[in-house]
Amino acid sequence: MVKVPGEDNLYEGWVPSNCTKVIFVRLSNSTPSWDNKYNQTGDITLESAKNLFTITQWNGQKFTLLVMSKPIREI
Repeated sequence: MVKVPGEDNLYEGWVPSNCTKVIFVRLSNSTPSWDNKYNQTGDITLESAKNLFTITQWNGQKFTLLVMSKPIREI
């Protein structure tokens, strides 16, 4: 993932077209590794018309996930 220029806390990533699910993981800044993860979502099923995922709260294993259909930008 890469930070979207000119935006705060907005990152962009790409998923191969043959993938049907994604997960989001929040890793430690000091030593990013699977052993130092703070949180992880479950499997999120991708929908072709929906491409913006917003995690509004991380609290242990609890999170809120919003899915919106408006693209950030065309690639």
